[in-house]
Amino acid sequence: MLTIAIVDDNDFDREECDRVLQSYAKSRQQHLQTRLFHSEKPLFLQDPDWIPDCVFLDIVMDDNSPRGIETGRKINERWPYCQIVYLTDYIVYASDVYRSRHTYFVTKRDFSNKVDEIFEIIGESYRNRNRRISFQTVNRSMVSLYTKDILLFERNLRKTIVLTEDQEYEITESLAELQNNQPGAMFCRCHNSFLVNLIHVREMNGDSFVLRNNMSVPISRRHKQEARDQFYTWLTENR
Repeated sequence: MLTIAIVDDNDFDREECDRVLQSYAKSRQQHLQTRLFHSEKPLFLQDPDWIPDCVFLDIVMDDNSPRGIETGRKINERWPYCQIVYLTDYIVYASDVYRSRHTYFVTKRDFSNKVDEIFEIIGESYRNRNRRISFQTVNRSMVSLYTKDILLFERNLRKTIVLTEDQEYEITESLAELQNNQPGAMFCRCHNSFLVNLIHVREMNGDSFVLRNNMSVPISRRHKQEARDQFYTWLTENR
């Protein structure tokens, strides 16, 4: 079941978005849990344990400014794995939305015709990020982690460090073996010693990736072009 928030200051548009989503889910025998909001304030005042999988977000709110994009940036910070679908009347903001991480941009007029494509992308991303992978550590204990929780793999001599936000593990698999076994283009080989999870990358500088926790991961000259290409492809496909 997907948990979805709809944020739109227009009552009709908000209800119409919900109707289209529920109709789509019913036709696919899926279940959605939706919550509707007229602005960002009540969205962020929800129970801390409630985390939406996706937010359908209007861009232009009641003051006729594109405040929805700033709301999108706040969603990125508060719920890093939450996907955003920008749903708007204003095609002029199609390039501005890249100031935030988002999954899709669609006009309200085209929404019902694009809902299949939108949910295909949402579903694939959700499955990849919530996939569990298991490792045997050098101490022979078994560890199972969600792919999305892994920041990076770092090769150090004959061991590989698996780094999460609050833990690290030592395993024996090489970076090449790990890269071949991970979903899609989520992990990027940016250095002989590093395989970084692009979900956690905030920006790419000339010679490093900067993660959301401000950690810097080096990009070697050998891997620079490949890392750049993969990063920009990831941004395009995952917005």
